[in-house]
Amino acid sequence: MDASLTFKLIKTSYTFVIDTADMRNVYLHNLLKSEGFNVFTFESYVKLQYKVSKNTVYIFAPACRVDAIHLSMIVPDAIVFCVNIEPKVAKNLVQKKVRIIDLFDDEKMVVENAMLTALGAWNIMRKDPLLNVVSLQKKAPLSALILGGGRVGYAMLRVLVDAGLQVSISSKEPQERLRAQAFCSDVYPFGKHEKVLNSIDVIVNTVPSKVLGEAQLQVVKKDVLILDLASGVGGVDFDMAKKLGLNVLHALGIPGKQFPEQAAELIKNRVLGTLLKL
Repeated sequence: MDASLTFKLIKTSYTFVIDTADMRNVYLHNLLKSEGFNVFTFESYVKLQYKVSKNTVYIFAPACRVDAIHLSMIVPDAIVFCVNIEPKVAKNLVQKKVRIIDLFDDEKMVVENAMLTALGAWNIMRKDPLLNVVSLQKKAPLSALILGGGRVGYAMLRVLVDAGLQVSISSKEPQERLRAQAFCSDVYPFGKHEKVLNSIDVIVNTVPSKVLGEAQLQVVKKDVLILDLASGVGGVDFDMAKKLGLNVLHALGIPGKQFPEQAAELIKNRVLGTLLKL
């Protein structure tokens, strides 16, 4: 089938209901609407008493957890795009013949989203007043340590190397370490990086488990910037960091906060690309 005809079929076959609690989804709503799609926010959808269309597509923001409240709003035979969903809710939706699709179960989108995260993290670093003072006091480039060599860690490595920092990275996975060696020479098996903690200006964590506890925080530089990008509760003992007076930021949802338009475009391409294949 011709691509333009297939695209037109999506426009005429589906109604989109979008959770606009996240700025990227606000842009997504406006983007789809401007392109001629039948789009509603959850607020307008509720006013219509959920009587929109049998072929309804619900798009939840990546940070949103689909729960029992949302369950009552989702009609049978629908399609749900989300990242976080309560197990009981997922089970009930399956019983309603609702198809659940993980927004991030797509390598291209995940890689591009990771790069937006890394670029946003660098923006945060550049604007940090304490780090700027440290930078002015140093004759050598700032040193950075990245914990975790997954998609976000790898994107972070590329961004910081391009920015001129002296970067090292630590990862559990041999393949991730091998990939990182194309950009920096200081690549550590996880745990071996602790010997350099006391010399690092910026630590970026991407590991979603506690990797910077009391023992590690006791030895870092007092003017270090610790940027935690890990989801959930992160990977830093924030209470201990506060007691030690350390400069720590837990930066979540960076693409939606700093690059909502680009992030919306990623979600749109993911959703429409998936619908084309159904």
